Amino acid sequence: MDRDVMTLDVQEELLVLAPLQKLAAATRLLNSTLSLEEKVQRVTEMVGAMVGAQQAVTHLTFSSSPIPPLTTAWFSEPREAAEAHLRRLADAPLCALVCQKNEVLRLTQAELEVHPAWQPLERLPGLPGWLAVPLTRQDGQNSGFLQVSGKEGGAFTPQDEAILYQLAQMLSLAAENTRLVRSEQNARQVAETLRVASLALTQNLDLGDVLETLLDYLGWIVPYDAASVLLREGSSMVVVRALRSYEENATALSQGHSFQVDATPILEELFANQRSVLIPNTQVHPVWSHSVEGGKGHSWLGVPLLSEGETIGLCAVEKGETNFFTEEHLRLVEALAAQTEVAIRNARLFEALRLRATELEALVEVSTALRAARAVEEMLPIFLQKAAAIVGATLGTIYLQEPETNQLVARGWYPPHPELLGLHQHPNAHVAEQVFQTGEIAICRDGLDVWADLLPARQSGLEMLHSTISLPLRTLESIVGLMHLALPQEREFTEVEVRLLTGLAEMAGNSLHRAVLYEQTEQRLHRLAALRTIDRAITTSLDLLTPLEVLLDQLRIQLRVDAADILLFDPNSNQMECVAWHGFRTERLAEPRFPLGDDVGSRAIIERRLIAIPQIQLGQAPPSRAALWLTEDFTTYFSVPLIAMGQIRGVLEVFHRTPLHPDAEWIDFLEALAGQAAIAIDNALLFENLQRSNLELSQAYDATIAGWARALDLRDEGTRGHSDRVTEMTMQLARALGLKEADLLHVRRGALLHDIGKMGIPDGILLKPGPLTQEEREIMELHPGYAYEMLLPIAFLRLALDIPYCHHEKWDGTGYPRGLKGEEIPLAARMFAVVDVWDALRSDRPYRKAWLEERVRDHIRSLAGTHFDGRVVDVFLKIQVDE
Repeated sequence: MDRDVMTLDVQEELLVLAPLQKLAAATRLLNSTLSLEEKVQRVTEMVGAMVGAQQAVTHLTFSSSPIPPLTTAWFSEPREAAEAHLRRLADAPLCALVCQKNEVLRLTQAELEVHPAWQPLERLPGLPGWLAVPLTRQDGQNSGFLQVSGKEGGAFTPQDEAILYQLAQMLSLAAENTRLVRSEQNARQVAETLRVASLALTQNLDLGDVLETLLDYLGWIVPYDAASVLLREGSSMVVVRALRSYEENATALSQGHSFQVDATPILEELFANQRSVLIPNTQVHPVWSHSVEGGKGHSWLGVPLLSEGETIGLCAVEKGETNFFTEEHLRLVEALAAQTEVAIRNARLFEALRLRATELEALVEVSTALRAARAVEEMLPIFLQKAAAIVGATLGTIYLQEPETNQLVARGWYPPHPELLGLHQHPNAHVAEQVFQTGEIAICRDGLDVWADLLPARQSGLEMLHSTISLPLRTLESIVGLMHLALPQEREFTEVEVRLLTGLAEMAGNSLHRAVLYEQTEQRLHRLAALRTIDRAITTSLDLLTPLEVLLDQLRIQLRVDAADILLFDPNSNQMECVAWHGFRTERLAEPRFPLGDDVGSRAIIERRLIAIPQIQLGQAPPSRAALWLTEDFTTYFSVPLIAMGQIRGVLEVFHRTPLHPDAEWIDFLEALAGQAAIAIDNALLFENLQRSNLELSQAYDATIAGWARALDLRDEGTRGHSDRVTEMTMQLARALGLKEADLLHVRRGALLHDIGKMGIPDGILLKPGPLTQEEREIMELHPGYAYEMLLPIAFLRLALDIPYCHHEKWDGTGYPRGLKGEEIPLAARMFAVVDVWDALRSDRPYRKAWLEERVRDHIRSLAGTHFDGRVVDVFLKIQVDE
């Protein structure tokens, strides 16, 4: 009996010791170096064996920790289908009740089936008995449960509950220790990540790289399926500037996608409050609103990016499962966002500086290029090429205002279109007119209407022009023109592009205005110089053609026209005659004379006004010149009447082969040239008339002188023909001695009048057949003085006095009337003295016969150096020998 009792006591002791040994083994297991997951799995298996259960489940949660929840199941026999269901016990209402109350729950099969929180698992056999023990942290908070079911032989006992409770406490402690270790490790890892991220963010000055770096490091500390960075643009718009997405269920976004803040409630709340937002389940959140379709219920976390008290954007992360993100996740994203805010501000400052440097560089490039450009035509391509390059424009133009007409005229095109230069802005060009009047930039996404007002109706390719920007070209005082640029596609012009173009337009306005003023001043100076050149040609030329040629040459240069001509009008024959022309393709004008008629040139004469024809018609040319006009391919025509002293002198015609739109100064200069041409023609006619009058007067003078000479010959029969002979020989001698043609006229007149003084000598002395007495000779020697007195008052004969007054002077000074000697005697008188003696000795006289030529030659030679100039004698005698 004692042995039986003793045996029973041993068995009971062994039953008590066996669970204790297993608990000790569980303690050693939980204190081992195995991972928490392995520990939980092994403990779950040990629980089933220790209490005789058919299945066991352990569920661990880690609040405020990056460690994900852990659920482990064990079955006495493999049940793959059942395992999947049992793993869902973590979310079952009965287990949730244990966690919520943080109390042990032990139920028999009957109690289990009637419990209100029980939801039987499908396709599973009945599991008698059900026991669950909460896992509790040291702070008393629930961290999961340890649950068993399917007790072999009946319901679970209090002893089973005590064993399970003890294991739960040990497992809770091990899990808490693991959480603390991992939290510390994770904190160190996060701190290091944040430190490295801070370095990476602050060392990068490219905004795109900064945002990509943010998403990289964000993924290391906060698990996400999708993340995005949205930055504010303007007052009410945010734009996606960086994006990562790994889940198809995440909200559908795209790079560059924009949101209106006030149209998206969650963004409006975040921007208004400047506080982070954590949404465990977007489907049930009261203010969540999908801005784009896509996605199911998920966790969403958004953190505002602040800079100097202003919300500049937000960083958002998503997870495709609900209730995923924790406050710890929120804190980590905020920490990284705070570092990113500084990096974004630095990147934006750097970008602003870089853009400003780019702007300055562009302006410096333009300014450098402008140094070599003085004229407007040289500046316009520089501005248009640079502006087109900034925005990628395929067409651009600059219209400048004409000061005289206040009209906007096309002065430059990109690419070059010479045929479009000079176009006037359409009067109904509303957009361009609005920009010019208000000075405000106009941007049109569809620029067709703008260009339809700027280009001819027949111009092709308008459908290829899309987004267009129109900018005013302004000076400090006014707007002087417009610049239009068209893109080949529809898109918005960026803030940087608009700022660059604005700066370029301001530079263009000032530069072009200065260039226009310089050109106008230079043009006026050139035109004044041209008028002076023409004046000089008129005043220094005695013929008509020379000044007209100079005038036409200056006209084509200064007015930049292709051709011009001058027609003279003959009022007597009522005909027009082309006397000068420049720039025609034909060598000379066909039929230069034609009658006054109904053509445009005749209209200028008849109406006495300028005629302007912007488009020449063939019928407007005189019939004789119609073929010429057609051959020359002229487009534009101007004609100005040439009027001098109220008389029509002709017409100045100007031709051009492309359309002309002259300003008021151009017209004024054309009319000034017409006035110069009229003066040139009038001067030529006056000079021609004067020449005719002078010729007639000179002929009358010469006839009078010849008459006086014949009268002297008739008075003295002995000297008949003497004046003509000595005049002819004296002219020969003068030419041989090299006298100028201008002097020969006076020599001739002096020779004819050499004895004009004898008209004062009485006939008794002049015609006396015999020798003169001394008294008579003295009277005879008075005739040179009489000649001087007679001819000196006559201005045109004053230069002819040398022969009548001095032809009786002698080389040795013994002559009369003044006793001149050597070269004191005028050369004309020295020549005539030799000729006079030669002719006198070679002619018969009442008191003697003529000498032989040889005797006369010897006599004259003998008087060389005394009576005559020896050089004159030699030349004269040589002429006689040659003859």
